[in-house]
Amino acid sequence: MTPLITESVGRNLWALARRLAWLSGDGRLWVTPFLFRTDKFSKPGPNSIGQRDRAAVFHDFMVRCRVLLGLSMMQCHNYFLEAMVYCDQFDLPESAWKRECAILWRRVTRNVYYAAVVSANWIVAGEGLGITGDNRYDQPVADGVPLDVWVREHYNADGMGYMNGDGGSFFNA
Repeated sequence: MTPLITESVGRNLWALARRLAWLSGDGRLWVTPFLFRTDKFSKPGPNSIGQRDRAAVFHDFMVRCRVLLGLSMMQCHNYFLEAMVYCDQFDLPESAWKRECAILWRRVTRNVYYAAVVSANWIVAGEGLGITGDNRYDQPVADGVPLDVWVREHYNADGMGYMNGDGGSFFNA
């Protein structure tokens, strides 16, 4: 997973300063475009959960574009869980007992976040076509195009993951 680099564009709202990429366990490459707008974790208080912010951004992207990506809502949630598991392996304490405590705590909190997303996300998810109807989010992304257009240009219709827009893969770009 690539580093998450964002800049604040409003209260609890960030835009990606560079694209975010992740190769999921099923071999699919997921790329969230430059300038994609996200609230990271939709929750009151500070909107940062450290390394897990990357998982939250992917989840926002997948849920917002799920129909275009060929995903069900539950698949989006399961990718979110997988991405959190991946992110949780970083920044662990060196001391063995502190590491074990951190791993246990991350497992517990990860399950709480996942349960909250599965139970409440349907309320605010939208239609999954890349357009929310909220001007804070519906801003042009990379290449100055709307998110739905960018997704259609960069993802295969067969749901197999990211393509660079001219038929080649991300790795050949």
